[in-house]
Amino acid sequence: MARRFSCPGSIGAVSSSFKTPLDITSTALTRPKIYSFVLSTLGAAADGVLEWILQRATAAATATAVTPRNIDPTDPGVAIVIAHTLTTVESATITANSSVFDQGVNQRATYTWNSWTEGAQILLPAVATNLMLFSCLSSVAPTYTGVANAQAFVEE
Repeated sequence: MARRFSCPGSIGAVSSSFKTPLDITSTALTRPKIYSFVLSTLGAAADGVLEWILQRATAAATATAVTPRNIDPTDPGVAIVIAHTLTTVESATITANSSVFDQGVNQRATYTWNSWTEGAQILLPAVATNLMLFSCLSSVAPTYTGVANAQAFVEE
């Protein structure tokens, strides 16, 4: 049976260049499936727009590891998938033409995406150091410079 985990991430200061509050990293031992994610902000409400992009990468940036949380408390297993948050150096090696989601989301809104059926999940290969980056930027007035959150729900 598949195991499911929640991976929360945050970035403290959105800017006019992409910042990554969360990345999900596969390993050679598992093929992670992202079946849901939530994007939000924690700053003062305004009508600014954040561009959110999910794209693949093959090398990690400088970030803090986060332990994926087991959704089923009776499952003693520990996640194989790796997650990072609080990216401090945006140095990931992004794969060209690999975005699977690229949308503007009003800063006042919380955005939730769910795969609509089995097979519609966002898949990562069972290869070491393949990542899905959750990144955002604010480039439309009024600009937003506060906290942005991304939370992914992953099955392995």
